[in-house]
Amino acid sequence: RVLTWCSDGPAQVWHTVDGTPVGVPMKHDGGIASAIFSPDDQQVVTSSGQLARLWTSQGTPIGLPMESQHHFWQARFSGDGQYVLTWSGEGTAQLWRASDATPIGQPMTHDALIEAATFSGNEKMVLTWSEDGTARLWRTSDAAPIGEPMRHQSKVLGATFTPGRMVKVYTVRSGDTL
Repeated sequence: RVLTWCSDGPAQVWHTVDGTPVGVPMKHDGGIASAIFSPDDQQVVTSSGQLARLWTSQGTPIGLPMESQHHFWQARFSGDGQYVLTWSGEGTAQLWRASDATPIGQPMTHDALIEAATFSGNEKMVLTWSEDGTARLWRTSDAAPIGEPMRHQSKVLGATFTPGRMVKVYTVRSGDTL
């Protein structure tokens, strides 16, 4: 199946065999900025402005909309499909249960734009990185911070988990492994 979305309309799942729609369109007020399938292909998360939404792949909404005071940059599923992670340009990220779109814990915050966020391979941690010069680790179970922020001299452009569960962080000036 294929998932499409556009800036002035809904998201839609399509059959790859014949190009016909699967289910009904997934509509927001306004266009959709991002959309992604869950790992098992049974759910979709869409985001647009201050709203993200969970759907079945047939287009049926799941739970209430996931709302933020800030503009969502993107949303992604955990590898096991149990969680959704959203983040914004205003320095907040939020974990949600994929089963019913309820928030987990308090928002995870930075002092500046969050560039992106990702899950660890075992789904037990979230890694966020920001223009405030920090990367942060958070527990997936309750969105609580793990340890102190990993501080850099300049904005953090990227970060990732290594297979050995170390965190590799990239800044404007260097690629430091922590």
